[in-house]
Amino acid sequence: MPGGEGRLGHRPEARRRPSERSPPVLLYLFLNFVLAAGTLREGEPRTTPDGRPYLDYKGRHVRDLSDAEYRRLSAAEVRLFTGHLIAFHGIATIFFIWLDRRGPVAREG
Repeated sequence: MPGGEGRLGHRPEARRRPSERSPPVLLYLFLNFVLAAGTLREGEPRTTPDGRPYLDYKGRHVRDLSDAEYRRLSAAEVRLFTGHLIAFHGIATIFFIWLDRRGPVAREG
């Protein structure tokens, strides 16, 4: 291929194996989960029908929240959810990189 580039346009010597990329991603996922779950250990942010934020733990009103606390705890909920999406996208990316490195599949028949 021109210029010594691989099929994805990367230089072969600059490519890293998917297994070399896994530890930083797994570390990020672990830290993301622990920090977000630790933030939410008291309960989840909810709002009353009239819009006042409060902390809810298993259906029990724990305490009222300020707007800043409500936003911080809501952000922690989002981080907890999106960390798993990053893991699933990472697994799919590693799979497709692996497929690309295998090259074209020969069909029998």
